[in-house]
Amino acid sequence: MAEWWEATNESFFAHVRKAESIAVVAEVADGAVAGLDWLKKDELTAEAERRVAGKRWLPALLRAEDA
Repeated sequence: MAEWWEATNESFFAHVRKAESIAVVAEVADGAVAGLDWLKKDELTAEAERRVAGKRWLPALLRAEDA
């Protein structure tokens, strides 16, 4: 699925709470989230999109289940 979909501001981050965006960045960036909780929503979503770009991260609903 990561071949066809990427988490962007428009496709994901603008639609979830700040805490969820921070959790995604923490997962992708090995916990490097210092200062993100102080950003406004639009600034946070832009930063989250930048940090997740190219990492092939998918939300749980789009991840393939193990057979």
